[in-house]
Amino acid sequence: MSDSELGKRKISDDLERVEIRLRNLQCDKMEIELEQLKKQFSIDNNQLMTKYQIDNEQRKNDNEQRKIDNKMSTVHNFASTMEMLNPEWRFEKRLVLQATDYLKNGTLNGSSAQQIENGPAESESISIGSVAFEMGISMPNSKATTAGKHAAAAYRQKYGESPSKHNQTIGGNVILVNSYTQKDRDLLEAAIKHVVGV
Repeated sequence: MSDSELGKRKISDDLERVEIRLRNLQCDKMEIELEQLKKQFSIDNNQLMTKYQIDNEQRKNDNEQRKIDNKMSTVHNFASTMEMLNPEWRFEKRLVLQATDYLKNGTLNGSSAQQIENGPAESESISIGSVAFEMGISMPNSKATTAGKHAAAAYRQKYGESPSKHNQTIGGNVILVNSYTQKDRDLLEAAIKHVVGV
């Protein structure tokens, strides 16, 4: 092989080695750039997730505040309406008890499902007539009046005071009658049983 051929061969081999080295350098550069991209993506992703969590928490807090504001508005509107209907409503124990129960169950708990599940609320109004009807007992007015007197006496014995009264229309006349709620059901049932001899 002549010197010129050997020189060409050497130049060709050197060029090939240079090309291989360049390809290796390009691969190294690409790997470095890829790693940098991965790091940048990881940082961006973490920042995005943090922002999402902060925004989500803010939305939750805003929703909770809105719920509280709505509840407060409901209570305020209720009190204003009651004041407009009857300025003395705060002095009627039965009405205040029912209003309190309504606001606790309907407004603060947000649903009447609990009442359906647990039965009637303790503050729900009852009477001698309604309890007797539920017991399947028919009572004439005279016996209902006697049962009412027994129930009132039992109420005084239990609570140390007379039951509060409310207006009720009976036979076309508005009269004051004793107010009872579900928590007094046992007193009314006992009074009815005593009068009818059950």
